[in-house]
Amino acid sequence: MKKIISLSLALAVIFSLVGILPAEAKLYADYPFVYEPFEEDNLANQQVEGLISSGGGTSFKWSADGAGGSKGSISVTETGNYSHMHFPINSTSMMIGQKIRYSCWIKPVDIDFNNKKVDFYIYGSSEKGTTGWNTASVSNVALKEGEWVYVQTEKVWDGSLYNNNAVATEGSMNFSCDLTKNMHIEIRIGSGETAKEVPKDSGKTSLTYLLDDVIVEPVNDKSESASTSENGLYKGSALDEQADTSAWQKEGTGPVLEMANEKGPDGSPNYMIVRGPDSGEKVWMEIKQKVAVESNHLYKVKFWAKINSADKGGFWFLGWTGANKLDFPQYAGRSDTSALTKEWKYFEFYMFADHKAVEKQTVNWGIRFFDTPANQHITHANASYSIDSFDIVDMGVVANGDFETSSLPDGVYFKEGKANTDYYKQSAVPFWFENGAKVTQSNEVRPISTYPEGETAYSTKSMLVNTTSQGGYAFQPINIANQVQYKISFWAKGNNLAEDQPIQLRLDRTVDSKEAMDAYEVPDEEILDEGAVLTNDWEKYEFIYSPDFTADVKPASNVIPRLPYLNLVVGENAAGISYFLDDLKIEEYDPNSDPDADKYQFPYAKDVSFSGDEAAGTTMTVDYEFVSDRKECMEGGSVVRLLKKAGDGWVTLAMNETNWTNAEIDIPNDAAGCDIKIEFVPIDEDGLFGTVYSYEIHNVKKAFDVTPSFTKWDETTGEIATSTHIENNSYSLGEQYMVLILAQYDKNGAMVRVDSKLVKVNVGFSENVAFSTVAAADAKSARMFVWSGTTIEDAGERVYSDSVSYTK
Repeated sequence: MKKIISLSLALAVIFSLVGILPAEAKLYADYPFVYEPFEEDNLANQQVEGLISSGGGTSFKWSADGAGGSKGSISVTETGNYSHMHFPINSTSMMIGQKIRYSCWIKPVDIDFNNKKVDFYIYGSSEKGTTGWNTASVSNVALKEGEWVYVQTEKVWDGSLYNNNAVATEGSMNFSCDLTKNMHIEIRIGSGETAKEVPKDSGKTSLTYLLDDVIVEPVNDKSESASTSENGLYKGSALDEQADTSAWQKEGTGPVLEMANEKGPDGSPNYMIVRGPDSGEKVWMEIKQKVAVESNHLYKVKFWAKINSADKGGFWFLGWTGANKLDFPQYAGRSDTSALTKEWKYFEFYMFADHKAVEKQTVNWGIRFFDTPANQHITHANASYSIDSFDIVDMGVVANGDFETSSLPDGVYFKEGKANTDYYKQSAVPFWFENGAKVTQSNEVRPISTYPEGETAYSTKSMLVNTTSQGGYAFQPINIANQVQYKISFWAKGNNLAEDQPIQLRLDRTVDSKEAMDAYEVPDEEILDEGAVLTNDWEKYEFIYSPDFTADVKPASNVIPRLPYLNLVVGENAAGISYFLDDLKIEEYDPNSDPDADKYQFPYAKDVSFSGDEAAGTTMTVDYEFVSDRKECMEGGSVVRLLKKAGDGWVTLAMNETNWTNAEIDIPNDAAGCDIKIEFVPIDEDGLFGTVYSYEIHNVKKAFDVTPSFTKWDETTGEIATSTHIENNSYSLGEQYMVLILAQYDKNGAMVRVDSKLVKVNVGFSENVAFSTVAAADAKSARMFVWSGTTIEDAGERVYSDSVSYTK
């Protein structure tokens, strides 16, 4: 739907002597996220509405001292421990996978903080009601007395919460947030403990700071769907939060884990140091977490690391299975004996288990550091290592299902304890195997016309399968859960087939002999047949699969039905059959689910434009078309807001709801000379936050400036000279005529002479206009006026500036 926010010029206000009033930040209760600029002294109302509160011995009040010269902030006084400010947030708008930006301005009033950290906590609860938190932290903040500092960080919201006392109720310290329950944001400055921040010799029992522009909201970009975010298995994998060190397990007494409180190698706000204990005791220098790694899934392992205590060191990424009963071998992993130096290095490699597994259990996966290459278990006393952004990322059920990966990435492959890639009949297409067939990558892809409107991520590669013997095929091990319905889809095209061929899917579970724990009754193979036919044209094929296997005796919880290998059957896979395959996907399927679930979930806009005079005392026009890819999802409380640049950040001057028709957001007169930014944020009726569109104006000019002054009264020649600076930056005003009037008065105040000068002012006019006359013999003073008109006779309908006077 087309909407125009028309921000018209208020001429009567611009040219009045009092000038235009500053913009007001008009917030509204339906805004789904946290946006608190504190421009108005309305804390009492906000407390009644539940929009702000405090805890841990914290009190607060409004202050007229705002960041960057804005109109207000809140003054927060802490007297207890774990002091914080508290802001509710709409839990239903917190979509998992979104990146959330946390920001605020802080000004310590009476001390420098000892702890230079700022924590933003998302508090929520599980389905069972267990409370937990998810933290985003910023370290090394310059919390100096009397100085405003801008704080900002971003973190992907993964829906997880943490509570070290949750094991009894949740079975783990980490658990999922129930997004149907209330959630709130807490901000903790420094340690949150007054006694630790107040100098012991100061005699103080409290501390005070100002807080402004508290903003917690998503960062969305139409070009980046939240569903593509890499969400890893580890809790606190970014290693940016002090609290997350407790999520890592250690061997025995283990190493000391501490945060560096400085930026990481990837620009993140922190990283973790793994060092020996102060006692000098030699310990295993390893960290790990218990996570479930699925068989037949491709995993990416990634981290930054360095050694601090020596010139060279190594690492061993491994899984502590405890026994070789799992399909993963004991101590499976990857070792590099001399990869670490004193400079940061980035490491990335892959894990893939190729087998017909019947067991699933969690394993301690982690990393061991060492500084003795000849013995991967030894590290010297007082050794120290640094690690950042350490995670294991599940790349999905199908590995390289789009066939875009051209070469086998550096990896670790497992099959019954063996790590030999030749054992798997690895084809030329990474993670695909061949049996009686030749498999290669191809540039033959489906035409652009087959893609949905608006999609631009086109395929560049496909897989070409040529059967070389009867029954030959390409295959991949897959992992599908029991009693879950799936949709298996792909695009395929025959390669000069002599005639159309039936096309089916085969799930092969054939084994030479069953293991003792292979308890489920599963067939050796299943054929999925939808009556589809392969032709020499690109077509999409879909198969619905609903596994439902049972066991005569209920097996252990970690036992699963034997996993299959997936391959296509074209005709009877006779020798010489050739076809192309692309975009193979395996997705959980619910026939009653939302048909829009696979569409881009967030609102955005088309044809966004900003126009107007771009001057103080005027407003701007934003034109846009609201768009939601979700069917029949309408626009909700979209907003327009105005911000001013201040140091390293921005402060809010105004935010108004569009109300579906228009919104006015004035650029105040006192914004002249500043850098400002106007933002438009589309928000849909479900409260989902869309792409932010912004427009910056640097060194804002006044819309219309008229400043007269006297420059000379020469006693010898009698010349009275004036100069009037006139500047017109308003296209809305257009051409203007004004009269400069210079009146002279005698000692009694009677006017003895008057002169005038006509000035034509076009848009863009910027001059100092000189105007002079000769003083009357009895003139003792003079006054300068600037009025509208073309002559003295028709002047005065509008006054352009205050008059100025000069006394002889």
